[in-house]
Amino acid sequence: MTEQTATYQYNPLEMSAGNGAATFTDNRPTLLVDPKQIETWELMVLESGKITDCMLIFARYLCRNGQAVSPELPTAPIDELPKGEMARLKDSEAYKLLKRMKISDLQAAIRSFMEQAEAGF
Repeated sequence: MTEQTATYQYNPLEMSAGNGAATFTDNRPTLLVDPKQIETWELMVLESGKITDCMLIFARYLCRNGQAVSPELPTAPIDELPKGEMARLKDSEAYKLLKRMKISDLQAAIRSFMEQAEAGF
């Protein structure tokens, strides 16, 4: 069996908006974290390694097009949240999107989050 490789080259002038080219909006969810704003309790949760708890943290930072996916989420430590607030967190669009992520992507996000936190000190 031979390996086939496809390459694609484009001319930026052909893709300019002025000549009728379609524009592309990236709607994929991303985690946007300011390392200087990470709180100690968040690091403690991430160090525990419990994926569901890490997802609760990430739900606060999940963005699409620079805007929070679920901006109304509580910011208090998860061990201090009443049951109703915890249920609201787990029912949020951000948490539901995180549940569909691959475990390897979540683990990479946890490592990156921890590295950013350490760099912020």
